[in-house]
Amino acid sequence: MSRRTFNNENYAWSSKAQFAGIILLLLVVNTIYIIVSSQARSMTTQYFQDNNYELIFEDSDMKDDTMKDGIIPNPGAAASDYPSPPDTDPLMQYSNVKLNCNSKLDDNKETAVLITSNWIPSAPKIDVIQEVIDSLSQLKGLSPSAPVFIVVDHLFPTHQNNGRHLVGKERINRERVLEEYSSNLMREYKNRPNFRVIVNKVNFHIGGNLKKTLTILDDDTKFLYCIQHDFKFIKEINHTAIVKAMKDYPQRLKNVRFNKKTNVSKRRGDLCWSEPDAELRVEGANFTKTSGWSDNNHFASVDFYKSLIGHVKSVNRPLEAPMQYNMYAYHNCSEWAQHLYGAPWQGRHIIHLDGRLGNRADMVKVVANVTQAANLTKATNLTS
Repeated sequence: MSRRTFNNENYAWSSKAQFAGIILLLLVVNTIYIIVSSQARSMTTQYFQDNNYELIFEDSDMKDDTMKDGIIPNPGAAASDYPSPPDTDPLMQYSNVKLNCNSKLDDNKETAVLITSNWIPSAPKIDVIQEVIDSLSQLKGLSPSAPVFIVVDHLFPTHQNNGRHLVGKERINRERVLEEYSSNLMREYKNRPNFRVIVNKVNFHIGGNLKKTLTILDDDTKFLYCIQHDFKFIKEINHTAIVKAMKDYPQRLKNVRFNKKTNVSKRRGDLCWSEPDAELRVEGANFTKTSGWSDNNHFASVDFYKSLIGHVKSVNRPLEAPMQYNMYAYHNCSEWAQHLYGAPWQGRHIIHLDGRLGNRADMVKVVANVTQAANLTKATNLTS
């Protein structure tokens, strides 16, 4: 055999050996990848099982009414807009999952509560909205297990800061804070089956959030409180009397608002305030009709809210804009006017914690403590 023939055969054998080696290496790498991926999926599944969560991956075209059984966390922007999350909390990493935390409610669903929320400077702390939620105990007669929907709104499309549009990293950072705020709410109320935390992917504002909530209410729910996340009840409200009054006088009492000021006429010549039947008293509770319309905490039947939404051309805004400035109530007291809870000249029933000021809730607590201490000192001096 010539030397040249030997070299050709040796080269051919060497090429086949190298090719076989590459195939073997690829098989080993693929096997390792499959093992690692399987372990990762197993760890993720075990985490949610340990925390009693059920993962349900949802279609992006799913309608709002599919959200009534659970909690939908969402960072508010496309995943590609974010760098890798610094922590390992699954609530912050999964933007397209639906968490179902014990969706079973008891049978007392006649009245539900909607609390609208959005980004505030105190976020991601939830102190302000917690004060509001705790103040629901002032609604005497409302079931402690009544459905409570907390809707966290997305940032405005042109959200501004000191006149500047928020863009780029500044906007993404604020969206991250809003996501953390939402997750804090989920953790706080995950063990209360009557609570639902819903996080919007777009901004709906107060009117849009009301419309959205109406589509996910239980069929047995007939009445709804509309509450803002920084308006706190400070006096007892006779919920039982309000419901009875609306049932007994469905054409007369349609919307009850809780005033943050003394009950007075909104404007001179208030036609609604001046009507002969402007005042109503039922079961010890007073109601006073006025043409003034506000989004501050109020209460109405589900049918009334559906009718209202049907008449307003654009709902993704404060409802008081069309209701007050277009004077719906002023021109049609019997259909759209709100009744203030309480008689004329009675004091306020809610206070504004002002979510725009991060420390306002703490200030309210301090003032309350100082006032309590001063009253105690005064009482001690009088008895000594």
